[in-house]
Amino acid sequence: GIKKTIIPLGLGALIAQGLTTASAQAPKGKGKPAIDFADMDLKVRPQTDFYHYVNGGWIKKNPLKPAYSRFGTFDILQDTATSQIRHIVEELIAKPQTKGTNDYRVAVLYKQSLDSAERNRQGYKPLIPELQALQGIQTKEDLLKHIAQQDQVYGQGCLFGTGVAADEKNSTMNIFLFTQTSLGLGSRDYYVESTHEVKQILAGYEAYLVRILKLSGYSDTEASRIAKATIRIETELAQFSYSNTELRDSQKNYNIVTISDFARDNKGFDWSGYLRLRGLDVATANFMQLNFFKAFDKWYSSAKVEDLRDFLTGRTISGAANSLSDDFVQAHFDFFGKQLSGRKEMHPRWRRSIGVVQSVLGEALGEVYVKRYFSPEAKER
Repeated sequence: GIKKTIIPLGLGALIAQGLTTASAQAPKGKGKPAIDFADMDLKVRPQTDFYHYVNGGWIKKNPLKPAYSRFGTFDILQDTATSQIRHIVEELIAKPQTKGTNDYRVAVLYKQSLDSAERNRQGYKPLIPELQALQGIQTKEDLLKHIAQQDQVYGQGCLFGTGVAADEKNSTMNIFLFTQTSLGLGSRDYYVESTHEVKQILAGYEAYLVRILKLSGYSDTEASRIAKATIRIETELAQFSYSNTELRDSQKNYNIVTISDFARDNKGFDWSGYLRLRGLDVATANFMQLNFFKAFDKWYSSAKVEDLRDFLTGRTISGAANSLSDDFVQAHFDFFGKQLSGRKEMHPRWRRSIGVVQSVLGEALGEVYVKRYFSPEAKER
C-alpha cells in the first residue's frame, strides 16, 4: 500500500541527493569516485524503476556471461583473486615441492582436480565402498553406527549437522553445536511451496537424481525408488526445518541444552549413543534449531530404515557428483547450474579446480596467497 510506495521514493530521493552532493564535493584528479554515475541510468524515473535507475548503466555495460548467474562488483573482485590464485598454483605445479608443505598439498590437489582422464577412467568406483556400506544397513542400530562414523571421520552431517564454535555468549570458550539438516536444494521453500516453478524444480531434481543413480550402476527401478525416497525424506524434514528468516534470529538459534536431559525427554533417536559412538564426551551442547531437533526426534522414531538408507544413498552420490567423472559433473551442472541457477555453461576446468583447492585447503592456499599478494606494508595499512 501507501507505505511501500513512499519509503522507496523517500530513500531514492535521499540517495540521489547524496550522490549529487558527493559528486559535487569529490576532489578532482584523485582516482575513481566511490559512486560512478555511468553505472546508473538517469533516463529512468526512480519512482518507476529504482533498480534500473541505479544499475541500468552497469547492466548495459556488463551483459551476463554464460558461466554466471549474476555479475556485480564483488564478482569482479572474485575473478581478480581467482586469476591471482591460478598464477600462484600453476607456478607451484611447474616445479617439485617439498612433501608435507602447504605448497606441496596445494599443488597435488590442483593436479588431481585437473586430471579428468583418471576420473573418467574410474567413474563411480571411488564410491563403491561407501555404497556397499549403506546397503549393509538393516536396522536402526546399523544406521546409528554408520552415521556416527561418517559424521566423525568425514564431517558428513548425514541426518543433521554438528561442529564446534565459539560460544556466542562467552567467547572465551568453544561449544559443541547441533544444526538442522542440510537439504539437497538448500532452501526449505522448494519443499513447502507448491507453485508451478517449484514443481518444475522438484521434477528436475528427481530427474537429476535418477540420472546419477543410473550412472552409479543402479537399475531404472532402483534409481527411481531411491530418488523418490530422497525427495520424500527431504520434504518431510523441510516441514519442521527453520526458515531463512528464523535462521537469522541469533536468540532463537542459541539453546544450550544438557545432553542427558535432552536424551531423557527425546527418545526417538539415541542421542547419547550417537555421541558415544563418535568417541565424544559432551555434557552440554547448543541445539541451535531446538524445535527442529524435537520434531526430528519424533519423526525419526517412525522413519523406515529402508527409506533412510535410500535417502543417504541419494545424498552420498549427489554430494560426490562434482568430484567424479565428467558425466556426473555434467549431470550436476545441468540441474544445479542450468535449471536451478540459470547459468548456460560451466566455468573452465582450471577455475573449477581452483574452487576445489579453495574448499578443501582454504587455509593452506590463503597462506600461499598472503605471501605473494599481502605484503607486511599492506598489513600495516
